[in-house]
Amino acid sequence: HPPEKQIIGTYSMGDPSMPTDTTVYLAITMDGTYTLYRQFVLLEEGEFNLNENSILLNSGSGYYDRRDTIVLWNDEKINVFTRISDIPEFINVPGKTG
Repeated sequence: HPPEKQIIGTYSMGDPSMPTDTTVYLAITMDGTYTLYRQFVLLEEGEFNLNENSILLNSGSGYYDRRDTIVLWNDEKINVFTRISDIPEFINVPGKTG
């Protein structure tokens, strides 16, 4: 098994090598907060709660495989996010720097 990783970092829905303006990103910071965004659009931010493999956000819950994948479900949709960076990155997010 590869070693477990901290959840801190940036994750992307879809193909990270082919980002579009509809690509959704999830940035998770060391201080226990997260930002869900598309470029130039802040979708949601808040505090997250991680318990074993379960992650809880304002808009729903999900699963962290303790490596490079976060699966979130809300409104009966399942969204898979893949780690693109071990650093929380805010790419063209209104009101955010980083």
